[in-house]
Formats: sequence, C-alpha cells, structure tokens
Amino acid sequence: MNRRLLLNLLMLIAVLALIAVVYFEPGIEAPETPAALTALDDTTVTHIRIERAGDVLELERRDGRWWVLGAPELPADPLQVDNLLRMIAATPRRSYTATEVDRKQLELDPAPVTVHFDDLAIKVGGTDPLEGLRYVQVGDRVALIPDNYQNTLQGKRAQLASRRLLPEGADIVALNLPERHLHKRDDGSWDIDPPLEGISADAVPQLLQAWQHASALWVSAYVPGEGTTPVNVELADGTTIAFELRRSDRGVELARADLRLQYNLPEATARSLLELERPAPDDGKE
Repeated sequence: MNRRLLLNLLMLIAVLALIAVVYFEPGIEAPETPAALTALDDTTVTHIRIERAGDVLELERRDGRWWVLGAPELPADPLQVDNLLRMIAATPRRSYTATEVDRKQLELDPAPVTVHFDDLAIKVGGTDPLEGLRYVQVGDRVALIPDNYQNTLQGKRAQLASRRLLPEGADIVALNLPERHLHKRDDGSWDIDPPLEGISADAVPQLLQAWQHASALWVSAYVPGEGTTPVNVELADGTTIAFELRRSDRGVELARADLRLQYNLPEATARSLLELERPAPDDGKE
C-alpha cells in the first residue's frame, strides 16, 4: 500500500475514534432525569382544596369541567386550574428530607398555604432569597420548585372564576341590549326592534359570535352599583342570563348579581357586544 495512502487512512481512523469518544462518552453515565415533585397523574385529579389562614377554597371536576365550589357555584377558569395542576408535576431543583432542614425557617411549619390534590397534600412555604424558588413539602420531602403558582394560590373565588361571559356552546335566541331588542324567529331569521337601517347582512351573526366567545380582562367580586343598564341574554334552553351594564373610570363592566361577579371588558369588546355593526359611510370617493 502506498505510504501516503496508509498515513491518510490512519489519520481518518484516528479522527473517527475521537468523534466516537466525544459522541458516546464511554465511561460517563448519562444523568438521570429529575423525578417530578409527585407521581400523581393530573388527568385523574377531581378535587383541589386550597387551605389558607382562615380561608378555604375548593374546586371540583365534573364531566370534564372544573367548578369553584361554594354559594353560588362558579365555572372555573381552565387556565388557572391547569396552572395549579402543573404543580404536581413540577421538577424540583433540589430536595431534602424534612429532618435535614429547619422547616420553621422555611415557613413550612406551619405552612401559610396547603394544597390538596385529592388525597395528596403539598405544603407551600417561603422562597429562597437567592433564586426565588419556592419551598414545598410533600410527605417527608422538602423541595425547591419554580415559583409559578403563588398568584393562583392567593386568588379569591372571583379571581378563579371563568372569564367567559356565557357558557360554552350557548345557543342565543334573544338579546335585550340598551338600544335594541333582537329575537330569533322560528325560521332562523332575526327581528330587530326598533329596526335599524343600513346594517350589513353579517351584523347579527357577528353580534351573536361576539357574545358566544366574549371573555373579560379580569373578574372581580360583585358590588351593587347605581345607574346600571340591564342587558339580558336568552338561551334556547330557557335560561335568561341577566347582566348589569356599568361604565366608569375603570372601563366597561357587565355584572351578574346571581353569580356575585363583575366582568371588566375592553371598550372594543363591549362595543362588539352592545352594538350592531354598520357599514362605513360611503363618501363617494373611489
């Protein structure tokens, strides 16, 4: 074999050997994937109980939907419930046995918040001042996890309520708005009282769609107010949902006395719910 060819072959073998060492790292074990905080499957959880000083908040899953228990019972905000459920699968940055740490110093004895996912309890303590991680205790283990859950854990009933104004899939058959009454005829067309000239053919469908998908910026506890205007939505199942329309420096609110909730809306969203869209005026210019 040609000497130069042999030398090139040996160099190729050496390069391939180095690549194999870098890629496979013989003798170095791959790090273990950190275990989740709990072994609980979030899809099986049906009850969440949040215990705080002098306050208890409970949520329950029924037929695939979550509810905030109490009087009155409220549909829960799925995003906030999902955030709570992510806690049980959080990956601890570090963990210790309960006897290795000062639980009182870590605000775990007593813990200001304890969350029960079915029969599993997670105590939620203070934060690590250097990394901002949250101390939690599950059984005899104390762990540090990302502090992603505190806002939800500290929320009141109204804050955990769904931001949707109407139930999912609501079939609207009548709307009583401040300036118009709309009623669905048997043939599927709509009466508008008083009549409004110049509206587009899509005006009513757009109004209905706006109501069916409307969500608030935030939800707060109901406070009786003066100078409110009634807004009623009638559904095909015979339900009438009564709102109180309010305008203030905080914006537009639709309040529900029956649920003890107030929905704060952006001005543009409120306009899409209360007014039929009219085409822009034609100024004759092309």
